[in-house]
Amino acid sequence: MGTWKTLAWLLGLGLAGPGCGVDIVEIEISEQGQVGMAALSFPGMEQFSASLGRSLSDKDVDPDDVDSLRLIRLQLYHRSLGVDPADLTFLHDLRLEATAAGLAAASLASQAEFAPGAREADLPPADVELKPFLEAGGMRLELDARLDPPPAALIELEAVLRFRVDVDVL
Repeated sequence: MGTWKTLAWLLGLGLAGPGCGVDIVEIEISEQGQVGMAALSFPGMEQFSASLGRSLSDKDVDPDDVDSLRLIRLQLYHRSLGVDPADLTFLHDLRLEATAAGLAAASLASQAEFAPGAREADLPPADVELKPFLEAGGMRLELDARLDPPPAALIELEAVLRFRVDVDVL
């Protein structure tokens, strides 16, 4: 019993191991997009590595210290008011993919259809390690969907992405 008390005391003081380990931070990146006629466009996702770099820097994380990077949440919002359609039902087979030079595209999230009246949605993320995409440089995200029917008016969309970042701490 005394050994367990000593171990608990050492762990409480942080003395049981060396001064290195893993720290976990979460970052959130919001991208604005539009759907008009037959095209879905999220211009910021083409330079996603720059947005990711800024978000990591804001958390005082050096990209070289990232041990793991995973998407843990994707939220999609219909931001236009007074337009038809007033919900996300015109989006079908929506998918988010990560790409980078020299790597095959990875599917991060997808949803076949959206419920009538839904102006926002949480898409279930796939369990994909994104560190290789970060290391390759020039990481891009591509959000694509089939539009049926294509909206006649311009619709503003917002995608909010939350990532879990495991950082090597010395």
